[in-house]
Amino acid sequence: MARELGVLAEYQCAQVLLSSVNATLAFDATTQEGRHCNAIILTSESKTLVLAVDELPGGSGRDYATHVMDTIHRLAVTYAYFTGQDVVETESQLIANIANTMTDRYKDSKGDPRGFMLFLLNKKFPLGLLPSLRAAIVSDYSSDTAKVQLQIAGLIGKLITCPWMRRFYGNRVSYVQGIEDVRRVVATCKAAQPCNLLSWTTDCFGDQLEQSTTLAALQLQPDPELLPGFVTAMKASLDAIVLLLERQFKRQFDEPVAGLVETTESAHTNNIACKELMGMLSASLQRAPSATISYHSAKICAQKLRLFSV
Repeated sequence: MARELGVLAEYQCAQVLLSSVNATLAFDATTQEGRHCNAIILTSESKTLVLAVDELPGGSGRDYATHVMDTIHRLAVTYAYFTGQDVVETESQLIANIANTMTDRYKDSKGDPRGFMLFLLNKKFPLGLLPSLRAAIVSDYSSDTAKVQLQIAGLIGKLITCPWMRRFYGNRVSYVQGIEDVRRVVATCKAAQPCNLLSWTTDCFGDQLEQSTTLAALQLQPDPELLPGFVTAMKASLDAIVLLLERQFKRQFDEPVAGLVETTESAHTNNIACKELMGMLSASLQRAPSATISYHSAKICAQKLRLFSV
């Protein structure tokens, strides 16, 4: 039954893509229960659809490219089967309607946290901080260096990181507007003096900061003996932020944005929809560990398209 729903999902996705101009294709990969899986979504100006969630043989660019092309071909075959249209022509039209692609870099995490937890349980350790580890943490974070680093991390979180997440993950910001917002952040960080951050009343986007006891504590002037270290470390942090953003957005900064308004209307400023699919896949694998990836994929695609309710 799940596979039949998957076919209906493919047909619906093909219909939407064929009727959309300047659509955006996004994909994201992760390793779930030892299986390297990739999720592909399609976004138009008004819809977000799941095209595929499949296991890949590896994590190379060729693997991802092959998966994307195989998915588009499968949509064309399904649509042509039901409508009687030519597969090649349908596939060409599907590809022609994709104006943008976006993805995150995949990095396989190391270690075995589940195995470590089971080891502690087998040895009858409490599932809290080990006494020696707790003492080490308290000692380390009582040092002058740690106090400065914590204050800087907190300030960057309140003034840059949290506003960034609200702007690009909490709101629907257009791609072009997003580029201009990033330019503003770069300019603000370049012009910022470390000690001035202690008196900021607006964030990196120029929006008013919400006053709180946490912000007030973070903006307290460091002790005189800690001030030079604070200035040096904060300046280095701001320079690193500028360097990272200029490197990550170099192509966008170099391109004229005037002609991108229409073609990028369907592009989101984040890839959170793919992250959601990875979470759904993980939950589905835990519920049915013996099922094939194609079963999980068909079920997730149909569920996201509301072909059935759970």
